[in-house]
Amino acid sequence: MPRFRRRNRAATNGRGRSPGGDQRGFSLMETLVAVVLFSIAFVFLFQMLYNGRALVELEGDRRMALRLAQYKIEEFKLAGYSSSGDDDDWTSLNLDAGNHPTDPSVLLDSRGTEETEDDLYATLKWAVRETTWVYEQMDPSDDPVSIEGKIVVISLEWPEGDPYDGLVLSSAIGK
Repeated sequence: MPRFRRRNRAATNGRGRSPGGDQRGFSLMETLVAVVLFSIAFVFLFQMLYNGRALVELEGDRRMALRLAQYKIEEFKLAGYSSSGDDDDWTSLNLDAGNHPTDPSVLLDSRGTEETEDDLYATLKWAVRETTWVYEQMDPSDDPVSIEGKIVVISLEWPEGDPYDGLVLSSAIGK
């Protein structure tokens, strides 16, 4: 049969606790250290979330810009080699040699709101250069083949006024 020992009341404070206090809880120092560590972790977590959101927004801007530039190149291809016309804004399909348009401002993203102060405007320009490609024939007795064409280089920079990002696409349009 097990023997039970009786507690020595002299080693306790009379209520069954040791004289140093209850050792099962946290001290003030431990609590402060835990709060500081959680605060530091929270700040880093918040910074990561903020940077992640900013990166997603930036990639969205790039995706919209690339889509717009590709759309413009496809418009030029459909318009054809001899396309010309007014040069007022970015909707122009002018493929005359030179720099275009006179007003390169374009709304890249309205940010899904009615307010215009948060809209993202970009600058869309293109340069057209006429060129001729010469291809040698497989048979040296045949004359070389020459093809006339235009090189179109599209430049898109945003935001308008103080660009920090941009892209350049080029395409060849044959006669």
